[in-house]
Amino acid sequence: MKRLRTIKAIQLAVHALLAFAGVYCILQPEEARITAVICVFIAESFLFLLTDFYIIKAELLNIAQSQETAYLDPVSGLPGRAGCDKMIEKYTERTLPDHIGCVMLDLTNLSEINLLYNHAAGNELLKLFGQILLNSCATPGFIGRNGANKYLAVFENCSRENLNAFLSAVNDKVGEHNQRPGLAPIEYEAGYALNDEEHLSQITALISLANRRIYPNAEK
Repeated sequence: MKRLRTIKAIQLAVHALLAFAGVYCILQPEEARITAVICVFIAESFLFLLTDFYIIKAELLNIAQSQETAYLDPVSGLPGRAGCDKMIEKYTERTLPDHIGCVMLDLTNLSEINLLYNHAAGNELLKLFGQILLNSCATPGFIGRNGANKYLAVFENCSRENLNAFLSAVNDKVGEHNQRPGLAPIEYEAGYALNDEEHLSQITALISLANRRIYPNAEK
């Protein structure tokens, strides 16, 4: 918005200068007046086209940034529930690839941290855990917060080795965090599903399976 106001201010200032130039041209001898007026008109038209282009570009950028912000979780900084839904929409109208894996992670001690400390500490834990997940990705993928204390990771071109490497990295980084004095500990559980092994047609089914595997004994 500040840049937009600056552009508009420059536009008005140059417009004022061109207006003075127009008055000056009118006062010139008749043989030079028409040429001078045409030059001023062309210059002013070019100015308005150029500044309007930048204004429209700035407005479109603001809209895009607002839409992106709407999909982000303000606490963790990761895509939130809406961001997860948007990612899922990519797969709803096409066959789910075999080489796709997903991991669901449950931050199990969030309620305890909120009670023992406060919600600010709980929010900090959510943010830290999200950063650990991002830093544990050896290959490009999607990481989002899919609910109060649930996180979703989705990887294409994924193998069991990739998933194991991701989970191992998360475990190592959580262990490092928990060894630091004065920090609230992180406790979590994880479940995963790999479509190479499951051959499911819908990503929602794959995510649901990974979610159930967080606590495999709960259904028994």
